[in-house]
Amino acid sequence: RATLSSSGPCLQRSSPSSVALPWSSALKRNMTIVTFDDKHKGDLEFLRTLPAEILPEFCRITLEFLRRGANKKIFAPAAQKLGVPVDAISRVIEGLAHLMTESSRYMLSDADFGASVAVLNLPAATNEPPQHPH
Repeated sequence: RATLSSSGPCLQRSSPSSVALPWSSALKRNMTIVTFDDKHKGDLEFLRTLPAEILPEFCRITLEFLRRGANKKIFAPAAQKLGVPVDAISRVIEGLAHLMTESSRYMLSDADFGASVAVLNLPAATNEPPQHPH
């Protein structure tokens, strides 16, 4: 297992083994996964309290955040709708932005993305690979 960073999230390559993923049959191959430090896990923990159907809206807000930069005004409607502080939404968006950028940087396959997200214990639907528009 190779670690690229000793602090914060890092890329790991696991040895060939059978890995059970929630959305696929067991695989036997080398996997590249993104690992998360406690801060990033904590940032995404709030998602476990929400219905899985809400995740696409958080992803949309995260993409907007990545395209246009930090503008906490776009977090306010989500915070108001869920009855939580804007800071809670901000942490989730920052955690998702980290997940998206690390997954993109390492060009994770669907299986590797799923394995990376599975360790976060998010609702089952969020462990599925993202659907790409055709």
